[in-house]
Amino acid sequence: MPVSWLDRYPRSRLSAGCGSPDRKLRAVKATILYTLSRVGTFAVLFLLLRLLTFTVPVAAIVAAVLAFVLSYLFFGRLRSGVAETIARRRAAPERDDDADEEDAALDGSPRVARPARRQAPAEDD
Repeated sequence: MPVSWLDRYPRSRLSAGCGSPDRKLRAVKATILYTLSRVGTFAVLFLLLRLLTFTVPVAAIVAAVLAFVLSYLFFGRLRSGVAETIARRRAAPERDDDADEEDAALDGSPRVARPARRQAPAEDD
């Protein structure tokens, strides 16, 4: 049985900053769907313009502008879902068990061990 990408990562990494793993999967799905919609719109418009005998640079520029306008007009719900996901991730601190243990260990010790400074070699006169 093939291993899915979900089995490769611990649940704590999947849910960092977004709450439950289901919410994280919905966020990933929304991001991928929005990205593929925008890229697909550009590709379809580019191919259509190339079939209408536009040059490659002109077709790329016109397709990019039209894809931007169409995605702004028609992909609003997908865009807002991705924006909410980004805002939620930026607002939530990234915490995990290892970081909590390290913080507790560092808070318990008065000094943090720092690497020794290298001294400049002595100049011989």
